[in-house]
Amino acid sequence: MTGETDWYLDACALINLYASGRLAEVAGVLGVRFHVVPKVYPEEAGYILSPQPDGRRERERIDLSPMIQRGVVLQTGAPRGAAVAALVRFAAQVDDGEAMTMAVALTAVPRPAGVVTDDEAALRLLRGEHDASFTTSLSLLRLWSEVAAVEVPEIRTALHNVEVRGRYRPGPRHPEYAWWLASREVD
Repeated sequence: MTGETDWYLDACALINLYASGRLAEVAGVLGVRFHVVPKVYPEEAGYILSPQPDGRRERERIDLSPMIQRGVVLQTGAPRGAAVAALVRFAAQVDDGEAMTMAVALTAVPRPAGVVTDDEAALRLLRGEHDASFTTSLSLLRLWSEVAAVEVPEIRTALHNVEVRGRYRPGPRHPEYAWWLASREVD
């Protein structure tokens, strides 16, 4: 992760960070602002799963209102200008939410912003973009845990929440796969 202060979350990143229960804390500890485009929130990232005492999991609506009111998360408008051309180019290669997130972030004025995604196709595409800053939700969680010196049980809880509530488990090619496995191991 570079020194970006503005990071645009695609749907999978938003779901993972929200499900972890640490989205606002990650932003505060790392000194960043998160942005979401209309396609991502509330459209694509609408729900996480909430475990119930009887073992069922019910859909729980993602509610960013408190974080939006506090300025932790900023909602952007629809793409305009250079972002529209970038959106068309990206949409041919990745899903709509990732394409809009990347287009708006990479054409942001006065300077481009970073993109947070765990989508393999989006990460591959971003690697080919000149001067693109990008990271993953798990990289942000790892950095948060290091900067804030978070205790191991708290890290495990956050990652468990990502897996259960966010329905996400990284594959072996994810940049934080080894950290994920090591952090989830029981002593």
